[in-house]
Amino acid sequence: VSCGIVCVKSRDGQRIDLRGVYGLDTAILATGFSMSIDDKSITAAVVRTGRPWVVEDMAAEPAAKRGLAARLGVASAFWVPMIVQDEAVGCMALGEKGARRSFGTEEVRLAQVLANSAASAVRTALLDEAVEVSHAYWQRTFDTISDPILVIDKSGRVLRANAAVASRLNTTTFSLLGEECERVVSGLDRNLISRVISSGCAQYLGRMEIGGHSCHIRACPLACPRGETAAVVVHAVPAAAERKLAA
Repeated sequence: VSCGIVCVKSRDGQRIDLRGVYGLDTAILATGFSMSIDDKSITAAVVRTGRPWVVEDMAAEPAAKRGLAARLGVASAFWVPMIVQDEAVGCMALGEKGARRSFGTEEVRLAQVLANSAASAVRTALLDEAVEVSHAYWQRTFDTISDPILVIDKSGRVLRANAAVASRLNTTTFSLLGEECERVVSGLDRNLISRVISSGCAQYLGRMEIGGHSCHIRACPLACPRGETAAVVVHAVPAAAERKLAA
């Protein structure tokens, strides 16, 4: 084959996006070409059904006439689903530009093997992308909280810190990761963290300082999915803010 197209199903499964081309004008990638999973195209049908489709004459195939491959000048092509764990995560379309040709059973079978191998990598990439998006959303939400918030592990080291903590210490949230809690919150130490974890209950730990700013420190144990307390969430309420509320 002289050219090819790779399309991948979106994370929500509602669309199919063009992700790669071979032997064709790569400018098409910049257009953000995408179609609905319910589109009447061959690409969408292959992803929905998980079955290959062979077209020896694109001009004579109604389902292919308006498709991307035909618009890019492909004369003959075949589509194979990219399957991993019994799910089609996308498809590969391989073909010839210019003159039409036939595709043998063995050729299609080999392409299917390659497509399935690629599917595992695609699934991993999609999962990594989803995790990255979720993490970014969580961090943005975390950073919108105006009060300083920290997540501290059993050893007394910082697992997470929001922007409010970093701004009071004139640093970045990244630089706080792994820091000993007493270096971040003056007066907070590992023994207090252990006490909260052992009690399994939220506690008021007293008045302490973050970067010279006086705060009332409240701590709450954070359980992991297995039910074991893995860390403590520390909420620092600025003393000045409490005075304003009291007034």
